Amino acid sequence: MLLNAIFAIAARHLSHTTDFDPLASNRYHDECLRYLIPMLNHASTVSDENLFAATIILRMLEEMDVPTTGQDTYSHLLGIHAFVNVGDQYMGPGSLSAASFWVGLRQEIYIAVITQQPVKVSLDHFVVDRSFEPADDYTWSNRAIVLLADVLNLCFGNNTLTTGHWRALDEACKKWASTRPPSFNPFFYQGRTASSAFPEIWHGSGCHVIGIQHHILAQLFLTQFDPSIPKVGTNRRAAVKQMTHRIENLVRELCGIGICNQWTPPGMFTACMGIAMFGDQFGERSDQEALLDILRKTEADHARPTASIQQQLMRAWGWLPENGE
Repeated sequence: MLLNAIFAIAARHLSHTTDFDPLASNRYHDECLRYLIPMLNHASTVSDENLFAATIILRMLEEMDVPTTGQDTYSHLLGIHAFVNVGDQYMGPGSLSAASFWVGLRQEIYIAVITQQPVKVSLDHFVVDRSFEPADDYTWSNRAIVLLADVLNLCFGNNTLTTGHWRALDEACKKWASTRPPSFNPFFYQGRTASSAFPEIWHGSGCHVIGIQHHILAQLFLTQFDPSIPKVGTNRRAAVKQMTHRIENLVRELCGIGICNQWTPPGMFTACMGIAMFGDQFGERSDQEALLDILRKTEADHARPTASIQQQLMRAWGWLPENGE
């Protein structure tokens, strides 16, 4: 089952990026589902880490198929909740189940960002660590992921966004940045130049890329939803201008990390999330073209659909007429 899931996503990726047989993936996908669906209906099998991993992989495959189906139904993701709630004993540190949980949480974050809804996976789990105690780099990276999930729940949740809650998460963001290990610092940094829209930021580990980028996304949403920005009055224009400037700088960092560390594909995916949510705030044509280049490259190289986001941004920038015009 797990092997068929791996073959299915590998074949689908090849079919989107090369002239590989597009039907090959369907055969592996159907074979995987033949075993997976009956197992999801039995409580005794949801502790199977191979089943958990296969579910996560099939969710990734669904994300690639959005342009084909026209919509993203998140069907396989529904199985994640059963795995998370089955019990702590099946998700020990370093296990395949724990790794599947963290990938699944990042998938949930992607959905929350794109749909502007709260994260639906429960974060009340023993593997979730919100402390700032000394730990390995992977734990620090996962803490940044959880922090972003908390921020999204604040921004898109049903409860009223309060200044106190916003400040608490803003302080958590600052504390993560000030207490994280120095290994998260890039080994090379060069600010943007006249010919480049983004800085060069090189990291040595995938977990550093993921951690820093999720922390940047958390800062972006906190900046956008800052309750201290005046709603009206003479100070609003200056406050909004300052907010936009900060958002642009954070998006530039997010994209610079993705471009310079393409050996870890999630870096490009995360950059695309930031572009989708905040790219409309860029007013310079050269910046807009640079953002579109990242979206196009991500789709061409990694089979992640970005055409819809490209169209939305070009309309927001005035490149294309608005719908209905």
